[in-house]
Amino acid sequence: MKQNKNRLILGTSLGALLCAAPMIGVEHARHSVQGALAAADMRAAHVDFSLSGVVTLSGLEARWGDATLRIGRVIHRQPLGSLVSPALAQASGYTMEKLTFEKGAAKIDIPKIVIEGANFSKDDIARIFTADAGMPARLKGMSAKAVSIPEMVIKVDVKDAVAISYTIKGLQADDLQNGRIGRIVMAATDYDMKDKQAKQKGVIKRTEITGLDMVQSARVYFEKASADERPAPLYDSYTGEGMSTTVESAAAVQMDFGKFASGAVRARPLKSAPMADVILKLIEEGEKAKANPNKKADAAAAVPAFTMMGELMDSFEDDGMSAEGIRIAVGEKVAPVASFSIAKVAGTYGNATTPGGFKITGVDFKAPDVTGKIAEYSISGFSYAPTFAAMAEAMASGDADFKKIDPRKLMPKLGTTILKGLEIDAPDPKSPKGIKPERINVKLGNFMLGAKDQIRGIPTNIDFAVDGLAVKLPQNSADQAIKQLKALGYSAVDLSARLTAVWDEKTREVTLKEISVGGVDMGKAKITAVLGNIGREVFEADAAMAQVALMGATAKALNLQVDNTGLAEKAFAFQARSQNAKPEDLRKELGTAAALGIPAILGPSDEAKALAGAISKFIARPKTLKIDLKAKNAGGVGIPDIATVGDPQKAFGLVNVGASASD
Repeated sequence: MKQNKNRLILGTSLGALLCAAPMIGVEHARHSVQGALAAADMRAAHVDFSLSGVVTLSGLEARWGDATLRIGRVIHRQPLGSLVSPALAQASGYTMEKLTFEKGAAKIDIPKIVIEGANFSKDDIARIFTADAGMPARLKGMSAKAVSIPEMVIKVDVKDAVAISYTIKGLQADDLQNGRIGRIVMAATDYDMKDKQAKQKGVIKRTEITGLDMVQSARVYFEKASADERPAPLYDSYTGEGMSTTVESAAAVQMDFGKFASGAVRARPLKSAPMADVILKLIEEGEKAKANPNKKADAAAAVPAFTMMGELMDSFEDDGMSAEGIRIAVGEKVAPVASFSIAKVAGTYGNATTPGGFKITGVDFKAPDVTGKIAEYSISGFSYAPTFAAMAEAMASGDADFKKIDPRKLMPKLGTTILKGLEIDAPDPKSPKGIKPERINVKLGNFMLGAKDQIRGIPTNIDFAVDGLAVKLPQNSADQAIKQLKALGYSAVDLSARLTAVWDEKTREVTLKEISVGGVDMGKAKITAVLGNIGREVFEADAAMAQVALMGATAKALNLQVDNTGLAEKAFAFQARSQNAKPEDLRKELGTAAALGIPAILGPSDEAKALAGAISKFIARPKTLKIDLKAKNAGGVGIPDIATVGDPQKAFGLVNVGASASD
């Protein structure tokens, strides 16, 4: 506390002394400045003044714990009239030379910093490097016309572990007002990293940030949010011309990234505790777990991490971001062994009006004997927040193995996933031994999985679709399914499937809008149904009670439609060949069996005869078959009803049946 108080005093007294030196006497001002520096654990080897208002501090040094700041020279330019003219006070300028900041394994070297039009009447520049809870207030008092840093070198060197170096060139910050920077430009950044396994080097091209709010950024880290606080801007926009990097490890890897851009990003502090406190807690618990490893210690270390991750997802929002021209190549740059590229990535983590989601387009990958493409992959409404919250809850209660917690709580928010235009060409992995593998070409037109309105992790609105799953079948394959399809006469297949279901809490019904599967030159089978007596307890209750509740579900209606476009003919032909018979004779035999057998099993009712007639007609001339079942009881047919009926005729009597077949 004493140290912080001294630094606050320095912020007011040092600025005034530097300005007033020509009037109060150089020698007196020199001693006063040295005293003010000493009060903040700082010292300068020399303090010089000129009558023109220039103050020079040489050999400036400060130590705060294990952190050390050294500045070769600070030149302060202050017009003599600034003490009486606020306008002239804004013209204050600083030049800092040979600045070095060290803390542990980290070191920052800045040959020169030029600050123009500065107004630091309440703070000293050196105190920017002091990261504590007072930082938001200090930053808020800072204003300047421009800050330029021709070069900055940041290094982290952990002995026998990792060495990292960043060289930032042409750093320019304009229009700093009360801790908010109008624009920051970095001309280029070179970086170099190495550890025992790999070396990496690269360059980040020109980047620009507008509206960077350093005060809000510091608040997010050091402060705690108020009850109704909304996210505030961290910056307005972020754009870059791209970057490239080379990794040398077991194999050479070249990565190139094109232009990237981001709209505004907003954030608020955590509500439970300041992020700085949470991170300190993480470090403390991690050290305890390392010193005395056991499940209890591991859980204690993990709880703050999962809690913070879950809350972070609710504290950030943005207006969208994108990156394009991403390419990763393994091997020689001219002729890589494998490559992977993405034309564009765009999306958002979400905001008040737009849910989170990302879209990747133009994916292309190549490897030995394998090539592939993806036209589009997107995901929206997905979140791990429920998973992190459940994991924190389990560990806080001592359930480090997640055996006691309801597994439904661990389900993430699923949202909607879409995949379009997938193509893969690869050798058949199940080719018989001794035969050169044939090529398998797989194409997928569209895949979609929507899982919404989750209760305890279980979605109550599901939409699943696969369209245009096309595969060219190899001539020689050990796979039994491929053998069967080829035996039927197919050299390629093109399949589609769909499942759409939604639960209505008011009616306590699940409507299966469609369950279907079909294929080109095969046909399609489609089922729709209505299930009743499904209340919220099926999803909300514990596993045992949910199972009991589900046993009370009923079937109210079921509709089946089969459309044949070629599979039936191929199936009859295949079966006829295996029996050394004609397909027409087999159709007649099966049609007669259905016409006589179905009434014999279900009874001689008109509905049974209609069902038998429709199936017989479909066998004879397979085009379209429709079968509609509706429970005679308005509440539906329950599992106990079916279980207690041993006679098929009595079971058939529980429903009204409609059946038809058409050409």
